[in-house]
Amino acid sequence: DLQGAFDSELTRVLDTTLPIPVREFYPEFLAEDARYPLGEFYRAIGYSEVEVGEWAPLHGDEEDAGGASSASGGGGGSAMSRNMKYRMPLPPNPMTPKSTRVEKGAKLERFWDASPEAGGGGEVLLLHGSARSFDVPFGDYFTTDERWLVTPAAGEGGDGAVGGATRVQVGFTVNFQKSTVFKSAIVS
Repeated sequence: DLQGAFDSELTRVLDTTLPIPVREFYPEFLAEDARYPLGEFYRAIGYSEVEVGEWAPLHGDEEDAGGASSASGGGGGSAMSRNMKYRMPLPPNPMTPKSTRVEKGAKLERFWDASPEAGGGGEVLLLHGSARSFDVPFGDYFTTDERWLVTPAAGEGGDGAVGGATRVQVGFTVNFQKSTVFKSAIVS
Protein backbone atom coordinates (compact mmCIF):
# COMPACT_ATOMS: atom_id res chain seq x y z
CA ASP A 1 0.00 0.00 0.00
CA LEU A 2 1.78 3.13 -1.25
CA GLN A 3 -0.30 5.55 0.81
CA GLY A 4 0.26 3.60 4.01
CA ALA A 5 4.01 3.45 3.45
CA PHE A 6 4.06 7.16 2.66
CA ASP A 7 2.12 8.05 5.81
CA SER A 8 4.15 5.84 8.16
CA GLU A 9 7.69 6.54 6.92
CA LEU A 10 7.73 10.26 6.12
CA THR A 11 7.02 13.69 7.52
CA ARG A 12 4.52 15.22 5.11
CA VAL A 13 5.43 18.73 3.95
CA LEU A 14 2.92 19.15 1.10
CA ASP A 15 -0.49 17.74 0.20
CA THR A 16 -2.19 19.65 -2.59
CA THR A 17 -4.35 19.20 -5.67
CA LEU A 18 -3.40 20.49 -9.11
CA PRO A 19 -5.96 21.06 -11.90
CA ILE A 20 -4.20 18.75 -14.37
CA PRO A 21 -4.40 14.98 -14.97
CA VAL A 22 -1.53 12.83 -13.67
CA ARG A 23 -0.29 12.15 -17.21
CA GLU A 24 0.49 15.87 -17.61
CA PHE A 25 2.54 16.16 -14.40
CA TYR A 26 5.79 14.81 -15.89
CA PRO A 27 5.83 17.05 -19.00
CA GLU A 28 4.78 20.09 -16.98
CA PHE A 29 7.24 19.77 -14.07
CA LEU A 30 9.81 16.97 -14.43
CA ALA A 31 10.85 16.56 -18.08
CA GLU A 32 14.05 18.17 -19.37
CA ASP A 33 11.91 20.50 -21.51
CA ALA A 34 9.22 20.97 -18.83
CA ARG A 35 7.03 24.03 -18.90
CA TYR A 36 8.04 24.68 -15.26
CA PRO A 37 11.52 23.08 -15.00
CA LEU A 38 13.06 22.09 -11.71
CA GLY A 39 16.28 24.02 -12.34
CA GLU A 40 14.34 27.28 -12.73
CA PHE A 41 12.43 26.54 -9.53
CA TYR A 42 15.68 25.95 -7.63
CA ARG A 43 17.09 29.26 -8.89
CA ALA A 44 13.86 31.08 -7.98
CA ILE A 45 14.13 29.94 -4.35
CA GLY A 46 17.75 31.07 -4.08
CA TYR A 47 19.81 28.03 -5.04
CA SER A 48 22.91 28.65 -7.18
CA GLU A 49 25.34 26.54 -9.22
CA VAL A 50 22.32 24.48 -10.34
CA GLU A 51 22.97 21.48 -12.60
CA VAL A 52 20.05 19.17 -13.39
CA GLY A 53 20.98 16.01 -15.29
CA GLU A 54 18.86 14.30 -17.93
CA TRP A 55 16.59 11.40 -17.10
CA ALA A 56 18.04 7.99 -18.00
CA PRO A 57 16.04 4.76 -18.09
CA LEU A 58 16.74 2.26 -15.33
CA HIS A 59 17.10 -1.34 -16.35
CA GLY A 60 17.14 -4.50 -14.28
CA ASP A 61 15.09 -6.01 -11.54
CA GLU A 62 14.82 -3.06 -9.19
CA GLU A 63 11.72 -3.45 -7.05
CA ASP A 64 9.36 -0.51 -6.95
CA ALA A 65 8.07 0.94 -3.70
CA GLY A 66 5.21 -1.12 -2.39
CA GLY A 67 6.05 -3.96 -4.78
CA ALA A 68 4.09 -2.25 -7.57
CA SER A 69 4.77 -2.91 -11.21
CA SER A 70 6.62 -0.23 -13.17
CA ALA A 71 4.54 -0.88 -16.24
CA SER A 72 2.48 2.19 -16.99
CA GLY A 73 -0.98 1.88 -18.44
CA GLY A 74 -0.81 3.41 -21.89
CA GLY A 75 2.58 5.05 -21.38
CA GLY A 76 4.76 1.95 -21.30
CA GLY A 77 6.98 3.77 -18.82
CA SER A 78 9.46 2.19 -16.50
CA ALA A 79 11.72 3.70 -13.90
CA MET A 80 14.12 6.54 -14.71
CA SER A 81 16.84 8.30 -12.74
CA ARG A 82 18.84 11.52 -12.82
CA ASN A 83 21.33 13.45 -10.70
CA MET A 84 21.35 17.07 -9.62
CA LYS A 85 23.89 19.39 -8.03
CA TYR A 86 23.31 22.80 -6.49
CA ARG A 87 24.36 25.17 -3.75
CA MET A 88 21.61 25.76 -1.21
CA PRO A 89 21.41 28.68 1.24
CA LEU A 90 21.08 27.74 4.90
CA PRO A 91 19.27 29.56 7.71
CA PRO A 92 21.59 31.58 9.98
CA ASN A 93 23.16 29.33 12.59
CA PRO A 94 26.52 29.65 14.36
CA MET A 95 27.30 25.98 13.60
CA THR A 96 26.67 26.05 9.84
CA PRO A 97 27.99 27.91 6.81
CA LYS A 98 25.83 30.35 4.81
CA SER A 99 25.29 27.71 2.11
CA THR A 100 26.09 24.09 1.30
CA ARG A 101 26.85 22.11 -1.82
CA VAL A 102 24.27 19.38 -2.39
CA GLU A 103 24.23 16.33 -4.65
CA LYS A 104 20.88 14.65 -5.15
CA GLY A 105 19.88 11.48 -6.92
CA ALA A 106 16.30 11.01 -8.09
CA LYS A 107 14.35 7.98 -9.29
CA LEU A 108 10.96 8.30 -10.98
CA GLU A 109 8.61 5.33 -11.21
CA ARG A 110 5.40 5.24 -13.26
CA PHE A 111 2.79 2.54 -12.83
CA TRP A 112 -0.91 1.82 -12.87
CA ASP A 113 -2.72 1.61 -9.53
CA ALA A 114 -6.04 -0.25 -9.56
CA SER A 115 -6.83 0.41 -5.90
CA PRO A 116 -10.03 2.20 -4.79
CA GLU A 117 -7.83 5.06 -3.48
CA ALA A 118 -6.80 5.73 -7.10
CA GLY A 119 -10.39 5.83 -8.26
CA GLY A 120 -10.36 2.17 -9.31
CA GLY A 121 -7.39 2.66 -11.62
CA GLY A 122 -5.08 5.47 -12.49
CA GLU A 123 -1.55 6.37 -13.40
CA VAL A 124 0.69 6.97 -10.40
CA LEU A 125 4.09 8.65 -10.27
CA LEU A 126 6.45 7.99 -7.39
CA LEU A 127 9.53 10.19 -7.19
CA HIS A 128 12.28 9.26 -4.73
CA GLY A 129 15.11 11.70 -4.00
CA SER A 130 18.15 11.35 -1.76
CA ALA A 131 20.41 14.34 -1.09
CA ARG A 132 23.76 14.68 0.61
CA SER A 133 24.97 18.04 1.94
CA PHE A 134 28.74 18.49 1.80
CA ASP A 135 29.46 21.64 3.79
CA VAL A 136 27.32 21.19 6.91
CA PRO A 137 28.69 19.65 10.10
CA PHE A 138 28.29 15.87 10.03
CA GLY A 139 27.03 16.07 6.43
CA ASP A 140 28.59 12.68 5.68
CA TYR A 141 26.54 11.10 8.48
CA PHE A 142 23.10 11.43 6.87
CA THR A 143 21.02 11.92 3.73
CA THR A 144 17.82 13.89 3.40
CA ASP A 145 15.35 11.69 1.54
CA GLU A 146 12.13 12.83 -0.06
CA ARG A 147 9.25 11.08 -1.75
CA TRP A 148 6.63 12.58 -4.05
CA LEU A 149 3.43 10.58 -4.51
CA VAL A 150 1.45 11.84 -7.51
CA THR A 151 -2.00 10.25 -7.87
CA PRO A 152 -5.40 11.00 -9.40
CA ALA A 153 -7.36 13.21 -7.01
CA ALA A 154 -10.33 11.50 -5.37
CA GLY A 155 -13.48 11.70 -7.45
CA GLU A 156 -11.63 13.04 -10.49
CA GLY A 157 -11.64 10.03 -12.81
CA GLY A 158 -8.84 7.64 -11.99
CA ASP A 159 -7.80 7.28 -15.61
CA GLY A 160 -6.31 10.77 -15.66
CA ALA A 161 -8.76 11.86 -18.34
CA VAL A 162 -8.78 15.45 -19.53
CA GLY A 163 -10.38 17.57 -16.86
CA GLY A 164 -9.07 15.32 -14.08
CA ALA A 165 -7.10 16.61 -11.14
CA THR A 166 -3.91 15.39 -9.51
CA ARG A 167 -3.07 15.01 -5.83
CA VAL A 168 0.59 15.71 -5.03
CA GLN A 169 1.97 14.63 -1.67
CA VAL A 170 5.56 15.32 -0.66
CA GLY A 171 7.25 13.92 2.41
CA PHE A 172 10.78 13.64 3.73
CA THR A 173 12.92 11.91 6.29
CA VAL A 174 16.52 12.13 7.46
CA ASN A 175 18.38 8.81 7.20
CA PHE A 176 21.52 8.36 9.28
CA GLN A 177 24.33 6.12 8.03
CA LYS A 178 26.53 6.84 11.09
CA SER A 179 25.65 7.40 14.72
CA THR A 180 26.09 10.84 16.30
CA VAL A 181 25.06 12.50 19.55
CA PHE A 182 23.97 15.49 17.44
CA LYS A 183 21.19 13.56 15.67
CA SER A 184 18.34 15.55 17.30
CA ALA A 185 19.99 18.87 16.40
CA ILE A 186 20.50 17.75 12.79
CA VAL A 187 16.90 16.56 12.37
CA SER A 188 15.49 19.80 13.77
